[in-house]
Amino acid sequence: MNNEKFMNLLGDAREIVEKALFEGRPMTEDERNKSMNMVEEAKQGLDDVALERKIAELQAAAAKGKEEETQEEVKGSMGERFAQSKAYKAWMKQVAPNGHIPESAKGINSPAFQVDMPFEKKAVLTGASATSGGAFIQNDDTGIYVPMGRKPLKLRDLISVRSTNSDMVEFVRQTAQVTQAAGVAEATSAAAPTVVTTAAGNPLVYTSTVTLNSGGGYKPEGTMAFEKVTAPVETVAVWIPVTKRALADAAQLRGIIDQELRDSLMDEIENNILFGQATPDFVGLAETSNILSQSFDTTILTTARKAITNLATNGLEASPTAFVVAPADWEAVELALFAAAPYLPYQQSMWRIPVVESQYLTAGTAYLGNWKQAVMWDRQQVTISVSDSHADFFIRNLVAVLAEARAAFGVLKPKSFVEIATAASGSPS
Repeated sequence: MNNEKFMNLLGDAREIVEKALFEGRPMTEDERNKSMNMVEEAKQGLDDVALERKIAELQAAAAKGKEEETQEEVKGSMGERFAQSKAYKAWMKQVAPNGHIPESAKGINSPAFQVDMPFEKKAVLTGASATSGGAFIQNDDTGIYVPMGRKPLKLRDLISVRSTNSDMVEFVRQTAQVTQAAGVAEATSAAAPTVVTTAAGNPLVYTSTVTLNSGGGYKPEGTMAFEKVTAPVETVAVWIPVTKRALADAAQLRGIIDQELRDSLMDEIENNILFGQATPDFVGLAETSNILSQSFDTTILTTARKAITNLATNGLEASPTAFVVAPADWEAVELALFAAAPYLPYQQSMWRIPVVESQYLTAGTAYLGNWKQAVMWDRQQVTISVSDSHADFFIRNLVAVLAEARAAFGVLKPKSFVEIATAASGSPS
């Protein structure tokens, strides 16, 4: 089975479940059976090689477990091992057939017995004490550094990214299109339009009124309008002070500082794409005028479907490329789908449109749109510079490590996006 057929089967099965949830009812028996059969058909078409690989892994794990079970476990004290040794038991049978050495027995001497005992059981030296074996133990410095972590960056991969050599980006956005086209009847009169000119005021102002001749077969005149949009290139920056000694003696520190500063810039840019508040930040998507809005209706799935219709009805050549939702909202969707049809395989989509989780969003608001209609222009990608010329840093052996980026952002077609309320209290503004 090719990948396209596999995905189509899963999409068809999921759409049956979504339709029932959209209509606020449980699935009929026929719908449930149909969607389950589609999932089973897709499963049967999975790559047999992957199945064989999984079986081999399970067999290897089982063999390893069996081998570990057959290994002799070291347990018991020295006395216990001595009493259980074969040599000791054989000698005891000779001198004490009944299990007890007779009181009349004199001059009994056992031969030497060898008992296998791991060295560590002898408890001569201990690594737990700094005055014993622990004095020779050294910590293993792995050199591993684990940062705190940041929110995943998702939006830059969705939007269009271009470059600019200026500090100001301009583009022309159409605000009104030609909609006046209409059917025109054949002319029944060749008479010219009537023109009436009047004069009023001091000095006189002449005004002409043109009245079209009835039956003249005139064609409707179309109109359209544009606006020039200016997106300034904004600077996003952050710096940190550090001593020269720290940079010289801790080789790993410089790389950590550089990465942290870069991540901080990208974190701010990602947030500004959504929520920028104009200068000195971007005009983000949430602040862009004339984007569409969709109020909440019953469930997130229902509202998302209505947002698709909203975009198809009111958007301008807008083919949506993704939903962007908050993690908590996506959790609610997945739990609803699982409750209705637990047999459905995992797909990060709603109504066949990909879903992208963004930790920069909070539950209650989501976005649907053609994200290629949002553009970020790179003027200066992230640069790192170091200087001791800040304040009195030179005489204090301090340096400033500065990270800086310059970029502009704009939405080419506002009506290519819908702001969605995913809860009754989260109606979009």
